[in-house]
Amino acid sequence: MHRLFGNPPVGQMPWWRILCYVTLSFVILAIIGTIIGAIIEDVDGAGGFLTGVGIVYLSFLISIVTVIVGERWSMTSAARSLVIAYVVKVVIFTLLLILAPVPDGFRNGWMMVAALIAILLQLGLEAYVITKQRLLYFDATD
Repeated sequence: MHRLFGNPPVGQMPWWRILCYVTLSFVILAIIGTIIGAIIEDVDGAGGFLTGVGIVYLSFLISIVTVIVGERWSMTSAARSLVIAYVVKVVIFTLLLILAPVPDGFRNGWMMVAALIAILLQLGLEAYVITKQRLLYFDATD
């Protein structure tokens, strides 16, 4: 666990760390937001908040797992896999909208607020992990 939340080894790619940081943060966000939504607006507030966080997490999970799998071959494969992940997201979310529509009671401000908070949290954590990345620098003229 220390390797995922402590200082990473030099040159290690940050994908697993990003996955761990975002997952842990989303779990905490979902628990707190769902409790607050349930207190203020009952089941619709809790369900809306949980749905918003869940949608953003599913989108994030598709991308990060695709990069982790693609990186096993090469960084070029990882970059290509991100393009493929976008297409996969469109297909998955289209199927979800058709086959598993969100209940009308959950389509409220809670869902939008949760999605916005989750997106900002995800982007902030990704930026944090990447800026803490330890890279091996060398001079090519040596």
